[in-house]
Amino acid sequence: MGVKQIDYDRARGAHNNEESIPLKDLLKCMPLLAFGLVLFFFHFSSAAILPLLGQSAGDEFKNINTTLYTAMTVLIAQSSMIIMAVIALKVINKKGAVTAITLTALAALPVRALIAVK
Repeated sequence: MGVKQIDYDRARGAHNNEESIPLKDLLKCMPLLAFGLVLFFFHFSSAAILPLLGQSAGDEFKNINTTLYTAMTVLIAQSSMIIMAVIALKVINKKGAVTAITLTALAALPVRALIAVK
């Protein structure tokens, strides 16, 4: 998919012959900015867990291939996220539970961090 295939007007809310929402107006939308900030910090903190798990395994088990271990943890984490994203999409489409799904996802990060702690 190239840059020429992206419809920037439609991506910013324009439908049919309507005007799109200017980017400066989107940046003034506080709920959207708050949501984006929460997602940024969620993913920023989530990214730190897997390398720490690999380092911990390297310290704990001297005969383990830490590169393979880290690769497997990333593979398992990403595979489970694909499955959960499909399930979340179905729940949102059926029940419209965007807030519940978002709060569940935010609550999952500390739980995952607690599981990773020895």
